[in-house]
Amino acid sequence: MRITKLTLSFISFFIGVFGLLFSLLLFYTSQIEQPLGISPDNTIVIKKGSSAFSVMNTLMNTSVEPLNPFVAKVWLKLTFANNTIKHGVYELKPSMNIEEAFSLFELGKQKQFSVTLVEGNTWKQWLNVMRNNEHLHNDWNDEIEQAFLSTASDYFNHDVSSIEGILMADTYQFTEGTKLSDIVIRAFENMQLSLLRLELEEETLPHQLESIYEVLVLASIVEKETAVAEERPVIAGVFLNRLDNKMRLQTDPTIIYGLGDEFDGDITREHIRRPTAYNTYVIKGLPPTPIAMIGIEAISAVKNAQQLDYFYFVAKGDGTSHFSSSLEEHNRAVNKYQLGKGNQ
Repeated sequence: MRITKLTLSFISFFIGVFGLLFSLLLFYTSQIEQPLGISPDNTIVIKKGSSAFSVMNTLMNTSVEPLNPFVAKVWLKLTFANNTIKHGVYELKPSMNIEEAFSLFELGKQKQFSVTLVEGNTWKQWLNVMRNNEHLHNDWNDEIEQAFLSTASDYFNHDVSSIEGILMADTYQFTEGTKLSDIVIRAFENMQLSLLRLELEEETLPHQLESIYEVLVLASIVEKETAVAEERPVIAGVFLNRLDNKMRLQTDPTIIYGLGDEFDGDITREHIRRPTAYNTYVIKGLPPTPIAMIGIEAISAVKNAQQLDYFYFVAKGDGTSHFSSSLEEHNRAVNKYQLGKGNQ
């Protein structure tokens, strides 16, 4: 069969077209797969109602090696025409390509921020931490607080008048614009889950305590008294022994909490004698509410308190405590560890 010049021309034409299409496909693929070259930890803000094309333009203006504009438009038409983008703040990595970036936007995998709420601090301190977090939306007000306290009262079957001590200390992750009240709700739910994990029920409480809420009150005192994990159950046992024997708890952190902003760092004799609702040198039994926010370890310490024969303890100056069974022994320990009088 003789191949004519016309046939050769057609073959050459098709080879050329195929080669051109193949080259275009390679170029298109390389453009789509190439990293955007975004600077490390760069964020992009997508406003509500933003179109895919406007987001693409933002990306191209941010990228060190932006896509070819024609390729970008073709890719959007072919791949993303019927997809939706969720608004928010997104964190992009330098290695990401355009498909990986738009996958984040479609799935709504926003950048995570965090707020750390530390055990031993007060609700007032926590509220300030959350209000000063620029990524949280501060929606907290008296109306929301009262509604929340009503919910807490129903849960604890107790008239809860303060948020103190009913939220679980932890680090909470969230996205840009999350409501402050949502973090409070999550911390309350975290507390409920923690109580369930500890299997803390009214039937399992130490007999000196009448409710789960009272466990939190005592746990907040334990939280403030020591940071030494192994001492917490012993200190809890001291307070339970005192309650059992109708003795006042006489714990300094309750004085400080009752003084509020008036406390300047030193407890005076006048402070010890002053009758506040929280001063356990004056009142009998537990204070009306917790005096601090609590971690799960302090709650566990109350549930699993070591009720030895101790009724007193004093700080030794090294972070630990000396425990005593009698007032005489306790006074000797005070002389030794706090007054510097040795073994007198």
